Amino acid sequence: MFECIWKHKKRYDFRKLLIQNGMSIKDYIEMLDTHNKALAEHAAESIAKNAAQMIYEFDFTLPAPKIRTRTDITTGKIREIGCECAMQQILDIIAVNGAMDVFKRRMVIQQASSVPGRGQVYGMRMIQGWVRKDNAAMEYAKRHGFRHISDMRYFVKTDIQKCYPSMRLEAFMRLFRKDCGNVHLLWLWETLLRSHRIDARHQGFMIGALTSQWAAQYCISFAFQKMMHMKAVGRRGREQKYVSHMCIFMDDMLLTGGNRRRLKSAVERLCTFMQSEFGLTIKPNWEIMEFRDNQGIDMMGYVIYRSGKTAIRARDFIRARRMALRAIQRNNISYRQAKRITAYKGYFKHTDCVKAIALYQLPRVWGRAQRVVSMYESRLRNGKSTVQRRTGTD
Repeated sequence: MFECIWKHKKRYDFRKLLIQNGMSIKDYIEMLDTHNKALAEHAAESIAKNAAQMIYEFDFTLPAPKIRTRTDITTGKIREIGCECAMQQILDIIAVNGAMDVFKRRMVIQQASSVPGRGQVYGMRMIQGWVRKDNAAMEYAKRHGFRHISDMRYFVKTDIQKCYPSMRLEAFMRLFRKDCGNVHLLWLWETLLRSHRIDARHQGFMIGALTSQWAAQYCISFAFQKMMHMKAVGRRGREQKYVSHMCIFMDDMLLTGGNRRRLKSAVERLCTFMQSEFGLTIKPNWEIMEFRDNQGIDMMGYVIYRSGKTAIRARDFIRARRMALRAIQRNNISYRQAKRITAYKGYFKHTDCVKAIALYQLPRVWGRAQRVVSMYESRLRNGKSTVQRRTGTD
């Protein structure tokens, strides 16, 4: 809980919560300037006592979350993002950490999201490992004259339509009650997720809430168990899997297999399972594709090819290239441009883009951008805080 407070200490609602729980404005300003965590420990202890009292007394009297509309610059999608009060965000942290034992046992390593340490690079390297292992098996069979059917001959990428808004509290609690026996924790989860229903139009999970993120991944983990346990009996009596590998990134699911017909049947069963169990709809635009050198797996911003090489997604590469060329032509880089340039550094670092890095002088561009970001943030740290300007204190 304290890590949550320290992470959001500069936000106005967390500042107000700290002051209401015994922290003076002078100590708050000193905490921002000196980064001294000890100054916030007394207020954090008071907040923790209030949170514990709310949970034990089953008392939830907090303002309803606010919904704001945001447009994604990258994809152009319009999303409704929820904004909870500071105390509810702290209760979210308590709920997630209280149920962490359940999540660790239920969620699988193929889920490349939500869990700390699992992100885009984690998922990309996992798919790379599958491809290299399959390529090594094919080379071994070819060298020794064996017959080998590739486990990744075909792949399909599916997407859940409006995942969070379509989730239902009843479906989550029906499964969560089987795994968790703590009455207070069950009440906390149900109350927090029920607060997302601010009106008749919003009946699902709210985007932007920590509980929504973990609850959605918990439900999707059951789809993985369903797919990987599907088996068929071949002509010689051997069991054959419908799906050889499955990777889940947020609401995107990648399935691979060696037989097109069985893979198609698996996706159809997945659509039926998600609709019947959780009321979720898989977008009907999924298509089974053959995995080859000129047809890679586009997942998490990376494209993995049959040869094992990895490239950047085309539209991301074009944006990064444009920013690099502009930075080379201009003498000065703004802080906003510098942050965007450094954000794309990881894509080039984890892919096979050696020629592009040398052609567009990217190490030089990254160095300039990092210096601009470092100088700007150091000026913010050494200068007067925004709280001093607002309150007029010296």
